[in-house]
Amino acid sequence: MSNKQSRRLKPSDKESASVTTSQTSRANMELAEQFEQLRSGLLSELTQAIHAVIRKELDTALAPLKSTLSEISSLYESHEERICGIEATLDQSEQRLVQVEAKLNTVQTENAWLKEKVDDLENRSRRLNLRVVGIPERVEGSNPVAFMTHFFEEIFGKDFFPTPLLLARAHRLGPAKSEANGNQRPRVFIVAFHNFQDKQRIIVQRRQREMEFRGNRVFLHEDVSAELGRKQAAFKEVKALLYAKRVKFRMVYPARLRVLFNSKELHFDTQSKAMAFYREHWGSVASDSPASTEA
Repeated sequence: MSNKQSRRLKPSDKESASVTTSQTSRANMELAEQFEQLRSGLLSELTQAIHAVIRKELDTALAPLKSTLSEISSLYESHEERICGIEATLDQSEQRLVQVEAKLNTVQTENAWLKEKVDDLENRSRRLNLRVVGIPERVEGSNPVAFMTHFFEEIFGKDFFPTPLLLARAHRLGPAKSEANGNQRPRVFIVAFHNFQDKQRIIVQRRQREMEFRGNRVFLHEDVSAELGRKQAAFKEVKALLYAKRVKFRMVYPARLRVLFNSKELHFDTQSKAMAFYREHWGSVASDSPASTEA
């Protein structure tokens, strides 16, 4: 019965119901908008509040770190300035080092030249000197100059020298030997000649024969500097080998080995070159005996 009554509503009742429904829908929409605005406002306020709290906590937590970072930044700037200063100093030092190296090379070259010059002058100042090895101790008495004059005249004969032999000085090298050390080798005699030609005659003659004085074998050598002596001594081994092969040789001033081989005269500035020559003609040196004398 009610359904039939509803179906039979008047037109005015239908319009009133439609208006009511529209108003309700509008009210719902407004309510929804107000709710959305409220939600957005609450979310915004909540977000701001949370951000503020987080920022405050972060500021509190990061305060020591900021202080440390500030100190590190200051320290970095300080180090950067120091490093720049060090780099500038290093650049200057490098430039100075290059200059010093150039000067050092020049000084070394000049020093080597001066050493050679001084050594050459020293050896030229000794050209009138002769070393005599093998004369027993104390036989010279109190006058070594007179003794050595008699020594050369006894060895070579008075007629060997075209004019009377004159010696400037004569003495032994080193301190005197004690009688308790009688078995030691006698000291070397250094003899200075007035006449260079007299000395050269003796040098030439000593290559041609062995010499004895009162039953003692004696040897005569040029008086040279220690440096030149080392250079000449470097040829000792090859000289012994050449002597064993009966090859004629002699040392040429300052330190060159002159070899006469197959009617040819050869010159060697270093021991290695001379040894290479020996190996080329006679092979290995292991079986050769080391006895040596100059031709």
